[in-house]
Amino acid sequence: MSTPFPYGHAAAEQWSDALRQALDSCDWRPFPSTLGFLYVNEAYEAALPEILAALQQSTGVQDWVGSVGIGVAATNHEYLDVPALALLFTDIPKTEYRLFAGMDAYGSGELQLD
Repeated sequence: MSTPFPYGHAAAEQWSDALRQALDSCDWRPFPSTLGFLYVNEAYEAALPEILAALQQSTGVQDWVGSVGIGVAATNHEYLDVPALALLFTDIPKTEYRLFAGMDAYGSGELQLD
């Protein structure tokens, strides 16, 4: 893996403006990205499907993980009470991670807490 990982962050009323600003602020294009991390605050939560689709289309990175919180923390910035997002590109080999959704145990179809 290479380092450091490219990252960007921005605040804007419209998620599309924040996404463009965050992407423009980091040198992600030459980086061999496989997995991205996306953090948004509550203001963008409803738009996550559109944000993810825009990221996949504009960057070519298909695998994204992340979270929604009351704020977004980034290098030398804390975004509270303003719509914001942060993203990070990694080159973790695809054989070294697995994506899953929800609380079900990966690949099982049902969760067992015995």
